[in-house]
Amino acid sequence: MKCLVSWGTSFYKGFVILLWCIVWGIIGGIIAAALGLGSLWVNLSQPDFWQVLLRNPQYLLTILTESLVGFLIGGIIAFIGQFASFFKVTVDGATEEVKKLKDELTQLKDNLTRRVTKELTENNEATKDLEKRIEKVRDETAEAIIKTREMLSQLQTNGGDKLNFSYNEKLEKFKTDLAKDVANRIVEEVNRNFKSEAEAALATN
Repeated sequence: MKCLVSWGTSFYKGFVILLWCIVWGIIGGIIAAALGLGSLWVNLSQPDFWQVLLRNPQYLLTILTESLVGFLIGGIIAFIGQFASFFKVTVDGATEEVKKLKDELTQLKDNLTRRVTKELTENNEATKDLEKRIEKVRDETAEAIIKTREMLSQLQTNGGDKLNFSYNEKLEKFKTDLAKDVANRIVEEVNRNFKSEAEAALATN
């Protein structure tokens, strides 16, 4: 994601500003010529110009002042127009870049939101599946314990107290082995689940 204005865009905006400066220079020159030279021409075209000038030499200074004011007005208009063009093109360019950056950030936000939502959904599904498997193993363990107790009860009833200690010892060993087996199965399921999640995350990245 770029955060700075490219050189191509900068040169393009600079060329646009230069064109506007030329246009406003031409407009200011036309206004200056119309006011300054026009005022001078009006005064010089009067029939009694030279007579008035001979009687009042300061009249020439008045004419030149009027022409200078016309040229000054044209120059001010050209300067203001060029400055306004520079400001307008610069602000428009900055606005366009901010809009592009905003669109890119919005797109990035949407992509991240979709990705996080997808990962959360997959994690929730994997967690539910793991809970179901653990519940299944728990049910199988409980069922095996119940069957073992029933078998021990029958053996105690048929075989007497001599077998009681022997079978109790075997039952405890069976419970221990069964608990270890259940624990190993749960650990394997957890490792398999986290391994699949890690591989999915790496594939996504």
